[in-house]
Amino acid sequence: MTKHSSTSATTEENDIDMNETFYLRLTANKVSTANLSVEITSPSLNNAKCELTNRTATVTSGTAINFGPMRCTTSGNHVFTFALKEGSNAIGTAVTKTINVGTISVGTLQVIAPTSAVVNTPVSITVRTIGTNDLPITNYASNFFVIISGDDLAEKPEGAQKMDGQSEKVIPGLKFNTPGTVKITIR
Repeated sequence: MTKHSSTSATTEENDIDMNETFYLRLTANKVSTANLSVEITSPSLNNAKCELTNRTATVTSGTAINFGPMRCTTSGNHVFTFALKEGSNAIGTAVTKTINVGTISVGTLQVIAPTSAVVNTPVSITVRTIGTNDLPITNYASNFFVIISGDDLAEKPEGAQKMDGQSEKVIPGLKFNTPGTVKITIR
């Protein structure tokens, strides 16, 4: 009996845009002397929604297998299956990886702020974009506003703030002029 094991596939990125180049990485540990390979299949590869030139790789113990460069031309979930093979026979349990392309949207704008501040002493807050997949959005370019409730005299940036294609932005120089509890809202 041939002994083998494989682990889950990963991507280098979590938020993949349409037509963006990416790689899928798989680790397959080879325990035997048999010639083993890994084959990647997907309906998205068969119907030209995603492109990949080489769909088979030889397993070398302790080495990650990178499938790519890959590119998907349509948005949505693309499911890829990795099968470990000895010759032309599949062995073990296939591993699947779903890649979401071009459909991640902002779930929340998260505020990271100090738990306390001294009156009339500037503090900074960080605004972070979190996608519907609970990961940072790396290409967010929309405007947001800083709203402070509980201190009408607080100093804050006026007007729209822009994320400039980043996943987070530091807002320096907020000053609170009234002792007590304040609420910072990002909208």
